[in-house]
Order: sequence, then structure tokens, then C-alpha cells
Amino acid sequence: MFRRMNKFLQIWCMDCFKANEVEMLLQNEEMTKSKLERMVKVGLWCIQDQALSRPSMKEVILMLEGRVNIPDPPLLSSFVRSPYPLLLGSFVSSP
Repeated sequence: MFRRMNKFLQIWCMDCFKANEVEMLLQNEEMTKSKLERMVKVGLWCIQDQALSRPSMKEVILMLEGRVNIPDPPLLSSFVRSPYPLLLGSFVSSP
């Protein structure tokens, strides 16, 4: 059950990021959109399927502090064949 919920959270975060709607990830919290986007990008980089694609802890700290630019994370291969096909389309519009 936890693994399934974890995958859903990853998909939801990626969908919100791609749709430029990261504020949907907050509930009753105040945060600037740029700070939230930075945190989401870092998180999506940290869960990359390939370990070599993930940033080092030093890079994570620099990213979170805003000292380095964070490129958009690539689409995770696990998202390509999502176990939640109806949910994927519900958050993101086609490019």
C-alpha cells in the first residue's frame, strides 16, 4: 500500500510541476512559488530511477539554497507507464 501511495505522490508532483501548478501541492501553508518550485525540482531530481542521475548531497544543498540553477528534471521512466493512467491526464494538459 505504501509503495502504491508513494508512486501516486511522485506522479502528482511531476504532473503539478509540468502543468506549472506546484501550489496545488501545498495545503494551508504560505510559500513563494519560486521557493516551492525549487523544492519540487530538487525532489524530482532526487527520485530519478538511475542513481547516477541523482544529485549529490552537496548539489542538493546548493540547489535548495538557490546558489545554482536547477534544470528541469527529466520525465522518470516509471512515469511513462503509470499504474494510474486516469490520474496522469487529470492534472496535466497536453503540450
